[in-house]
Amino acid sequence: LAVMPWVFAFGTGGNYWFYYGLVSIFWVLAGLIFFAPITGKGATYSLLSFAIVVQAVVPLVVLVAVEDPYYQPASLRKSNYETDFGRLGASLKIPPSFGEYFSQAVKVAQIGGFKAGTPMIDLTGRSPGLLYGIGASSTGYPWIYGNYINSNNNADAFAVELLKGVSCDEIAVAWLLIEPNGPVSIAPSILGRFGANVVNDYQVVGALRTVPSLGGFPVIHNQWMLKPTRTQSEASARCHSARALLDN
Repeated sequence: LAVMPWVFAFGTGGNYWFYYGLVSIFWVLAGLIFFAPITGKGATYSLLSFAIVVQAVVPLVVLVAVEDPYYQPASLRKSNYETDFGRLGASLKIPPSFGEYFSQAVKVAQIGGFKAGTPMIDLTGRSPGLLYGIGASSTGYPWIYGNYINSNNNADAFAVELLKGVSCDEIAVAWLLIEPNGPVSIAPSILGRFGANVVNDYQVVGALRTVPSLGGFPVIHNQWMLKPTRTQSEASARCHSARALLDN
């Protein structure tokens, strides 16, 4: 029981003491067991009653989560923007600002001639779920996360490692979603490792305006959606050549 708060917090990447507090009932129960032989049965019942009362904190924690959900701009009660998400009939209710952002992405993709199932590489570092929402096939990983914890370009190196496991044929036809000067964006220059150049080999099909709270950041930025302009055979050949140089 004493180590269960650590089990709960492990892997979150946040402040462990914060997560310990969310499940501190385990420490209360651990204390109950520890003191039982010392205090006697009567006191044990008193401690057990206290442990039950402590559970009243649970509804308060749930209420806070409903009113101030993680990385969301409004309470769950105000998430009333209904949209088809990912596939026809998959209805999802989201905050209005996020709904407008999602609608922008769908519109830009449709105008650009995007077809469902086409691979796309998200280099914004903070738009998880958007590719699924517009029907794209995430290339490399469901979400390539950005430099949330530090600014040493570790996310760039991580993205390169993920894309190394993707075939050149898939990279050749993948669209891009980038965010120049974004707070946690991944440098588009990493595509040079795979024989691609954002300026010469892709065409901008449209721009999106981010919304406050996207990825936890309040400042609004522009994101750009791009499609490849080279033929798949040419892009794939250059990808193979670039990988051969890296291997040597």
